[in-house]
Amino acid sequence: MWWIAIISIVVSLAGSIYGIKKGLIAAWVLMFNVIFSSYFAIRFVVILGKYSPTSLPNQWAKSSALLLSAVLIFIVLQALAKHLFPGANSLDFPKYFEMIASPLFSFLGSYMAFWFIIYVFLVTPIGNADAVRLNMGENLLMTARAKVCTSFSIIRVFSLQEYDCDGYLIYEWIENNPEKLIPIE
Repeated sequence: MWWIAIISIVVSLAGSIYGIKKGLIAAWVLMFNVIFSSYFAIRFVVILGKYSPTSLPNQWAKSSALLLSAVLIFIVLQALAKHLFPGANSLDFPKYFEMIASPLFSFLGSYMAFWFIIYVFLVTPIGNADAVRLNMGENLLMTARAKVCTSFSIIRVFSLQEYDCDGYLIYEWIENNPEKLIPIE
């Protein structure tokens, strides 16, 4: 599993280069949109599964819905940010602050996106196969889940939501496809 960690850091460092080139606001928007799109994608799939269970009959459907909805939400959020804040990149920040914050925000956004994609892969039947588990490590799904849960924690803190005590049931439903009801009110 150590090689997945190295790949995630390499991808995140590439994201940091993006942040240095694009600036602080673009880097912050990238991080914000990645976090929100993964959060809303998981919520969307759970609500879709609750109210239309036949639309997500298996793990392929769930993982496809997760990835597709996250990508679409990310594109919409990026377009909204570009449209609503057209001159945001022209804001001047102190050079030392921008040199530290923009790569940091891009690093975190890329890191979260990488682990979301890994999580979506591990939810598929191929990701659940014994050969994949043996080569990637048994705890990779739990690691990917923990990284994706971080976005839930960040959003919960800033939006003043109550603690979601059924959050683990959402992940269990996404990963294992139990026949019980989804715990969303």
